[in-house]
Amino acid sequence: VTNSEAHLGCDCPTKYEGDHCQFTEGTAPTAWPYNGGKEPDSYGYPGEFGGSGGGGGGMHGGIIAVIVLVVVGVVCAAGLFVMRRRQKGGKGID
Repeated sequence: VTNSEAHLGCDCPTKYEGDHCQFTEGTAPTAWPYNGGKEPDSYGYPGEFGGSGGGGGGMHGGIIAVIVLVVVGVVCAAGLFVMRRRQKGGKGID
């Protein structure tokens, strides 16, 4: 199955079940994969695992990381500026 093809299910080995053979026999949640009214993601899991049900995508973590790095960089640059200014005899922030 490629990214552009629909997954039609698997022929699971004995004692496994689910669209991707992800459950041992008898452990699949009731009404799987539509638990709690949440739409399944591309892997067949309900939305709380990052699908269309509201968990968000992976980009959110990347955006947060960039923001944190920018803030840390600005704080470090400001600290270096203050230190150099004090070393040159100028007035620093007291």
